[in-house]
Amino acid sequence: MNNSLKLLATLAVAATAAAACSSAAEGFIDDLTDAAADIGGGGDSGADVTMEDDAATDAGMCASGESCVRTRDCLTAGLGDFVCEEGCCVEGDSDTGVQPAGCGDVTYAGECDGNVVTWCQDGELGQVDCGDFFPEGITGSCEWFNDDFGYWCGAQLGDPCLYDPGDGSVTTAMCAGAGNACVFSPDSAACTSGTTECDPDAFEDPFCDGDFLAVDCNVNQIIAYDCVAYGGSCSEGACVGVAADNECDDETLVCGAGMTCEGLTDESFGTCTVTETAPTCDDGVQNGDETGVDCGGSCEECAAAPTCDDGVQNGDETGVDCGGACDACAAAPTCDDGVQNGDETGVDCGGACEECAAAPTCDDGVQNGDETGVDCGGATCSPCAST
Repeated sequence: MNNSLKLLATLAVAATAAAACSSAAEGFIDDLTDAAADIGGGGDSGADVTMEDDAATDAGMCASGESCVRTRDCLTAGLGDFVCEEGCCVEGDSDTGVQPAGCGDVTYAGECDGNVVTWCQDGELGQVDCGDFFPEGITGSCEWFNDDFGYWCGAQLGDPCLYDPGDGSVTTAMCAGAGNACVFSPDSAACTSGTTECDPDAFEDPFCDGDFLAVDCNVNQIIAYDCVAYGGSCSEGACVGVAADNECDDETLVCGAGMTCEGLTDESFGTCTVTETAPTCDDGVQNGDETGVDCGGSCEECAAAPTCDDGVQNGDETGVDCGGACDACAAAPTCDDGVQNGDETGVDCGGACEECAAAPTCDDGVQNGDETGVDCGGATCSPCAST
C-alpha cells in the first residue's frame, strides 16, 4: 500500500463523512488517487444523495473553514458545537436528537429504513442508499454509531476501509458493527474486529489496544495498526520490533534491532532496512541479549558457572577442580617418589612403572619376606629347624 496514503488517512479523519464535502480532500498529495483506487475500487461511489444541496464547494467560502452537507459532517471535522447551515459549519446546537422544523419526527441523527439513511438538515429530509454509497468492493449498510454521529453507512467486516468517494480524495469508512474499526496491515486497510471504542475529544496519544496500535479516533472507532502483521508487538504507544521491508516512522512503527528506517521523510514512511548482521545463537560472540557466548537471553540457557568443587575439569582448571583459578594441582606421581600413587600396584612399581617383583613364597628357595631362613620362619612359613 502507498505509504503516503496511510500517513494522510490517519491524519485526515475529518474526511470520513465527506462523500459530498470535497474540501476535505484539499492538501492531499497527488499520488493518493491511484492508491485509493487500488484499495477501495476508486472512482464514483455511486451514492445518490437525494436532498437539495447548497453546500459550499470550497471550504474557504466558510468562516469556519469547513463545508458540509449535514451537521454530522461538522462533528466529524472536530467542530462539536457547530451545525451545518447553507453548506457551512456554523456555531449552534449540534445535538443530533434535535428535531428541526419541517422534517416531522426525523432528527439530525436520522433513521434507517432498511438500508436507506434518512436525516434532517436545514428543514429538509436527506436520504442515501447505503447499498450504493461505497465503491465496488465495499458493502454498505445503514448503522447506528453513537449519540453524536447518529445513523450512517458502515462498511462490513473484512471490507476495505479507505476509499475514493468520487472526488479524488481518500476517505476513511466507518465500519459496521460494535468493536469493528479500520485497521492497517502492510498490504491492506480493512474493517477488523476486536477493537475498543474511543472518544475523539479525549484522544491524545497513540495507545495499545491489544495487538493494535490506535493512532487516531474516527467518531467512536479507532484507526489502528496491527503490530503483529508488521512483525512486531504493541508496547508503550508504538509498534516495536517491526520486521525488515515493512514501513516505519521511528515513532509509531519502530524497526527491530539491527535495522534503520531508510527513506523516511515528512510526507512518507520509510522502510525497515537491515544495517548489520543480526546476532545468532551460533556466531561465537556474546551479542544481542545473550548473557554468555551464544547462550542466555533468547538463546538456550547458559550452563552453570564452573566451580572448584563440581567434580569436573572445566573453566581454566588444569585438573579436576584444581589449577587455574582453583588451588594448584598436586605434583604428578613418579616411579621413584617412595609412595604408592597414580596407577601403581606397589610402591613405585606396577601400572605405568616397572612390574613389581613376585610376592615371596615359602618354596621359592630364597629368604625373603619376613622369613628368618630360606623358606622358613616368619608369619607364614614353617619354623626353621634347630641347629
